[in-house]
Amino acid sequence: VDLSAAIDGARKLKAFGIDGANVTDNPMARLRMSAIAVAALIQREVGLDAVVQMTTRDRNVMALQSDLLAAWALGVGTVLVLSGDPLKVGPYESIATRVGDVDSVGLARLIAQMNAGQLAAGETLLTPTGFLIASAANPLVDTLEKLKPKLDVGVRCLQTNIVYDVERFAEWFAPMVEAGVAERAAMLVGVTPPRSSRMLQYMHDRIPGIEVDDATFARMRGLEGSEAEAAGIEIAVEVIRGVRA
Repeated sequence: VDLSAAIDGARKLKAFGIDGANVTDNPMARLRMSAIAVAALIQREVGLDAVVQMTTRDRNVMALQSDLLAAWALGVGTVLVLSGDPLKVGPYESIATRVGDVDSVGLARLIAQMNAGQLAAGETLLTPTGFLIASAANPLVDTLEKLKPKLDVGVRCLQTNIVYDVERFAEWFAPMVEAGVAERAAMLVGVTPPRSSRMLQYMHDRIPGIEVDDATFARMRGLEGSEAEAAGIEIAVEVIRGVRA
């Protein structure tokens, strides 16, 4: 319940000129405070735009809508719709139930209906919401057929998993551009400077949707401390240049 670290982190991001920050929703199936509460506080205290992640794993359709109404009332304007990491990757698999009334596309459709002034059971929402609907895109596996339904229901921003292999990303992205995906939704590509080989291995092995290429592993192998930090920043800069190209 101590939000000082989150507020301090948000202030540092804003000082660097960051435009917005994701607030995760029980990531890796581990319990955290409500992302909506944290996001609203960050916006109020720091003035940094917050992107609220919302998973369908933990809430039924009623609870999803209830939380969305609260988010809008508290000034949160962007929702990243997710199905959620599987319970088996966290400590709650034996005592929590995966709900999943809708998947991420269903949640995007639900939000679009609320933006149009209607709730799921047909009720009229007297004051419609105006959320920007964001969703995830996985360059490793997501096909055009998987992304198109998201765009069709109102997703206008796509965030990718962390990318290290730019050539593989480019092979995936080229047909997406040709099909008009980039014109229908902004594409935010995930880039993270690795701090160590251990961090890379953890992401590669444990975080769904992230795959580290052999060349990146080789560049970080055996490096520690400031050498590892410098190499990680260099890798991230090269990824950004490659993605832009």
